[in-house]
Amino acid sequence: MPLWSLIMRLEGNGGFSTQVSAPTPNRAIRLFLEGKSLPQYLAKCGEGWPKEFSIEDVVALIQMNGLSNMHLCQLHRAGKYMDIIAVKTAEASKPNSAFERTRKKRRAAQRGR
Repeated sequence: MPLWSLIMRLEGNGGFSTQVSAPTPNRAIRLFLEGKSLPQYLAKCGEGWPKEFSIEDVVALIQMNGLSNMHLCQLHRAGKYMDIIAVKTAEASKPNSAFERTRKKRRAAQRGR
């Protein structure tokens, strides 16, 4: 499953980043919005900021022109705006990947000593 890096920017209030495993950018953003890290960050943003954003606050979710695996999501609630850039950063390794085969060979060699 792909790993998505999410970079958030809140209008006039800085931003932060995180990573989420999800099959699509839509699902990555949904999982992030349903999680606990955004409400915790918003609580520190001060007066006037909503306590959360939800999938219903999404104004736009588009693939960025000319860029591979990058999507822009814009949200709006109670007069406040947040941008999320979702970047597909990696595919999760498969059980039969080269790394796993090398690790298994190394373990077998260590047991044979």
